[in-house]
Amino acid sequence: MSEQPTARPFDDPWLQAGQDSQLEAVRRRYERTGNPLYVWRGYDICRDLLDKNVSQARHPFPTWILDYLDRVTNSLWQLHNEGLSNQQKTAPLILQAFGMSGSVFQDWDKYEAVIALGAQVARTLA
Repeated sequence: MSEQPTARPFDDPWLQAGQDSQLEAVRRRYERTGNPLYVWRGYDICRDLLDKNVSQARHPFPTWILDYLDRVTNSLWQLHNEGLSNQQKTAPLILQAFGMSGSVFQDWDKYEAVIALGAQVARTLA
């Protein structure tokens, strides 16, 4: 009987190349702020890597992204199972399931401004 190949975990191509990782940067920012937009940015980065066939890992997403998606999924199923039908009461609970609050976009805008400034400085120095 042959052994099944072991599934490789997510391999960050930037870290493998000894470079600063875009994905690691958004993970650290998510851990620091709890802002779920950083998880969604991480998802977007991974999808881009997958579309470009950059990563050869059998798992296209790191655990921290999957953990968030699992929590959201469980929360949404719980809402469904509770039979909530009033849209006005349900909408805030859905936002809560996604970890969204009024400040997530403000924090994100600040982060994007810093990234844009860094890119501008790098272009100026090049």
